[in-house]
Amino acid sequence: MRTRQANRHAVLPDQAAITMPRLDHVGIATTDTDRILEVLRDLLDESSYLSETLERDGIHVSFVSGGTAQLELLEALDETSPVARFLRKRGSGLHHLAFEVEDIDDTYRRAREAGYEPIDPAPRPGAGGKTIFFLHPRQTSNVLIEFCSRAEPCLAPVKGALPEGIQRVSLASGSPTQTPCLYVMASSSPSPDPHRLARRLTPERACMVAHIEPGASPDITALIDMLGAPSVHLLVQDLSAKTILHTAETDSRIHAVILTDPGPNEFETLRKIRDIPKHLLVITPDSEADLRAASVLRARHAAIAIAAVADPGLRIALIEQHLATQSDPAQS
Repeated sequence: MRTRQANRHAVLPDQAAITMPRLDHVGIATTDTDRILEVLRDLLDESSYLSETLERDGIHVSFVSGGTAQLELLEALDETSPVARFLRKRGSGLHHLAFEVEDIDDTYRRAREAGYEPIDPAPRPGAGGKTIFFLHPRQTSNVLIEFCSRAEPCLAPVKGALPEGIQRVSLASGSPTQTPCLYVMASSSPSPDPHRLARRLTPERACMVAHIEPGASPDITALIDMLGAPSVHLLVQDLSAKTILHTAETDSRIHAVILTDPGPNEFETLRKIRDIPKHLLVITPDSEADLRAASVLRARHAAIAIAAVADPGLRIALIEQHLATQSDPAQS
């Protein structure tokens, strides 16, 4: 009785300030997507409006409209896929519930602070252009819970011939009065996510994203030529620091340079380089090994800006701030 009385007089937060999450989709694991789609066509006259293969997750995904929420049909690509393990253990059926939230980074942070254990080390790209993360089902009554934020289209594919070693290039347009950002990556799980970064930087500045073929040494100069800007800020992940800094030294169009997640060998390369660009920012994870390597690098090159940040949202804010504080050649 006391509990009920207390609840009746509890002060509720301002309703207008609350953005309630909604059920975005229900994930169904299956060994036969075509059969389920046939049933849905026969009974509900519904068909799949989007299908895509996510190699990094080992699944093929098909979405079916369900009115206020969608059905996401998950079929494993091979026996090593997490969905394949789920099917062996539980068979076809409900795989997860997904809730759409306004701020995926804030939701991730609050889940961690509340003691929940996300399966993903950080929000990551998911199907349908969304950014997602999952909570471990042992903390949620054995129901796998996903949170997702809907990605508005921002980056558009660049068509035509691409420089050697480039898998694909996409572009988000921005103001010509601000120096654009060229984001070059070789990682399949980049941090920050290029779509989220582009949405943050545009429309104030354009953002071009180039995905590099594994093991390739990209022609950064050719990518800058494609962008067609008199100057660029260069953001790089999982590429040779020596090559990038040499290009920055020889191509006067490159203004600020940001390197993310350099490995031990790259830290050593940076330490040995005599002339470091004055607008260089290095972003590392906040692990002990990375902090030690960053300290050694800072002792050698005091002018380098170094930040140990793992959170993707904070990384984007840091990149945006760093670019905003540079003297912008596009305005001179």
